[in-house]
Formats: sequence, C-alpha cells, structure tokens
Amino acid sequence: MQRGVVIALALAAVAACGRTELAKLDVPPEETPADDNLWVELGDSATAGGISAHGGGASCIAVIVDTLGRVYVAWADDHAGSGQIYVRRFDGAWSSLQGSGDGGGISRGTAVVGGSTCPGGIDVDAADRVYVSWHQFNGIKQSVHLRVWDDASWSELGASATGDGISNGLVTNSWWPSVIVDESGTPWVSYTSASDAYVERWTTSWAGVDGSDTAPGMTGVSNTAALIHVARAPGGGGVAAAWTEQNGSLHVATSDGANWTALAGTVGTSASSSSRPMIHSRGNALVVAWADADDPVGRTQVARYEAGSWQRLPAATTAGGQQAAMALDTQGNPVIVWSNPGGATRQIRGVRWNGLAWSSIDGPSGNISDTSFDATWPGLALTPEDDIVVLWLQSTGDGTAEIYGKLLSSGT
Repeated sequence: MQRGVVIALALAAVAACGRTELAKLDVPPEETPADDNLWVELGDSATAGGISAHGGGASCIAVIVDTLGRVYVAWADDHAGSGQIYVRRFDGAWSSLQGSGDGGGISRGTAVVGGSTCPGGIDVDAADRVYVSWHQFNGIKQSVHLRVWDDASWSELGASATGDGISNGLVTNSWWPSVIVDESGTPWVSYTSASDAYVERWTTSWAGVDGSDTAPGMTGVSNTAALIHVARAPGGGGVAAAWTEQNGSLHVATSDGANWTALAGTVGTSASSSSRPMIHSRGNALVVAWADADDPVGRTQVARYEAGSWQRLPAATTAGGQQAAMALDTQGNPVIVWSNPGGATRQIRGVRWNGLAWSSIDGPSGNISDTSFDATWPGLALTPEDDIVVLWLQSTGDGTAEIYGKLLSSGT
C-alpha cells in the first residue's frame, strides 16, 4: 500500500465523520505554532475505545511504520485477567494479525498476574518483517521475549517466546527490552537485569558480543546500570547501544558484531541521575535523548553525535516533560513528543528540530492529544515520507486507559 493511500484513507475517515482533528503545541523556546498542522485519526484511533478497544487496562506502547506506510502498534493490557502483549496494524483500518489484538495476544496468555508486562520495542527489517520484544512475569521472575510477524504468521527465533525467552540464562528479573534489526538483517535485543545492561543478537542462536550477554554486561562493573536502548549503528552495519549508570552517567558504544567500541566517551553526567535513554539513527545521524534529574524543571535532554564528539541541543521539552519518545526524520533531525503536566490534565505535545532550533508541530488547540482526561506515555514513529504518527495512553476517567493515536502529514 502506498503512503498516499494510507493518509488519504485517514483523512477521508475524518471527513466522513464530520470531524477536523487539529492540534497545537507551545514549546521551548517560545514560538507561535503553525495553524495549518492537521492532526487526524487513523480510523477511530482517538475515539471511544481507540486502537486497543478492550474496555481499559492498557499500558506501555511501542509503534513502528513499515516501508509501505503501514502502522504497527504493540501494547500491554490486562483485560483478559493478566497483562498480555497485543499487536494491531493500520493499513486503512485497524486489524489483528492472526489473533494478535485479542485473547492472549502474541504472548499467548503466558504472562501471569503478579508482575509487570510491557512491550519494550518494535522494529521492521528491509522485508517488512515485524519484530516485537517485551518483558513478562512467569510466576517466578520477569523475562524477555520476542516474536516476529512475516505478513503471514507469528514465529519465534529459537525459543524467544518460550519459557524464559531470550533472557533464559539469568536467574534474576529481566526488564525493559528494546529491539533493532541492523542493515544486515540481524536482530539485536537489549535489556536490564539485576542492574546490569545486556545486549544479545540472533544468528543461529541468541548470544552476546564480547561478553554483552553475561554479567556484568555492557558496563564491566556489576550492579551499576539503570536502563539500555539500542539503535542501528549510523552509516553501516551493526548496532549502537546507549545506557545509563547509577552514578548519573550516560554512555554509548557501537558494535560490528565482533567487539564493542565506546563512542566519544560519556555523553552526559548528572550529579543525581540520568534515566530513560533513547537512541536513534537514520543514515549517518545518531541522536540520544534522556531524562536528567539535574535539570531544575525536569526537561528531556538531547545530544547529536557529530565529527567525533557529542553536541548538546537545547532541552527539548517543557517543564516536567520526561515522559518522552523520540524518532528521526529523513534528514536525521529528531522529533520528540511528551506528556505535558501543565493545566488541568496531561496532554501530548511535541517538537521537531529544524537544524537550528526546536519548532512546533501543532495547530491551534494547544496540544496533539486534545482530550478531556490525562494523555500519558506517548509512542512515536515516522513514515518514510516523514509523516508523524503519535500514540499514547489515554485515561478513560475511571482509572483505566486505552491506546489512542493521531497522524500529522508532512504534506509531501
């Protein structure tokens, strides 16, 4: 399906319902948002039950767009009694993929009550196969899992969704995975366990690189890591990993599949803590973002790797804007969305780096979500043509949440 068809269907759905979904964003630095940014629903993605439509209980979001412009979202919810992992796709309408959006989802009902279930990452390869990673509780410990959709069926890589999954060699809880498929088609998964940061890749089995799958993982010192996130290495094959450590520092290293190489030393150091690292690449661009507790008003920090060193960009969000997500456009410039705590309710807001400053991506309503109850923990993906897809957890006002989302067309 061509990109124009997907967007035309979204716009047609809005027109048919007599709605024009507009949104606005006030961002730092102070700037007048454009009034012609048209945020539209993808089907009924921001109406009633939204994308999840399970009657509440949704949590955690991961979103990706494939080369055909189809939007995939993975999320967790407990409508079936325990938190399971679900996936739906938008290609003109929202649909499940062999039962992935209902029942036991792609976790197949194996997660049990008593722990946490959350999709940590989602990615597509050059053939538009979809890779979803998540952590779940099996009654004894948290473990990291993965399934792959090939446009016909869901499958595992080895025993990646069986038993303790990818993290089966660890006796402690494993949490918060991310997944990326490098330019050679090799999938990599990162996760945290016992305050150590791990990275594994799939060839004919799951294994680390240069000790990245055994304690103490990436840090070299046990019990020092907080969270880790992976991206494609810029300009070639392999992977880039960003992780925070408990001393407040943020680090990045790249691997070609044989060894790890630190990238220009420490990206940033906080006297208190750095958390929630995000790393993304596109072409030769590599950008990291993170929450820095030293920022007096709690803004998301951003740095770009240029000419062998890390260059800090201005803080991207308003005060308290640390529930953030990031993606890069085709020029390698970051787009960031976050849940803004100002006003009577939290709303989703966002900015785009234009090469010189952060610019608004909203229209006249003051935010992207424009809802009556709290909108939190957004997910973000860009199409190959730089259309922006934003999803979020939408409170229903009764203590539960559904998955909502909107699209902003680049107009190209």
